[in-house]
Amino acid sequence: VSGLSSGGYFAVQMHVAFSKTFQGAGVFAGGPFFCAGLPPGSIVTAQTTCMNKPGLIDVDALVTVTKNTALTGTIDPLSNLADDRVWLFSGTNDSVVYPEVVQKL
Repeated sequence: VSGLSSGGYFAVQMHVAFSKTFQGAGVFAGGPFFCAGLPPGSIVTAQTTCMNKPGLIDVDALVTVTKNTALTGTIDPLSNLADDRVWLFSGTNDSVVYPEVVQKL
């Protein structure tokens, strides 16, 4: 699965959530799974932190949420991701989704 910008984020969501179905991802200017969280704050977070404030992205917290979500069976087991190939691409001067956000993947 692959995508660009918001599609890159969606590719990450699909790859992680449906890891039994998708065996890899190509992410162009996207960021971490569940970065925006849940409403009501998710829209603001998606448009700020998840795009141009990488220092505010708590990767450890996102990993915990992802593991817990998998344990409930809401998403596929994370073990499916172990041998997947993932390609990350970012423009050095991207002013919309900062390269440092992509690096959080």
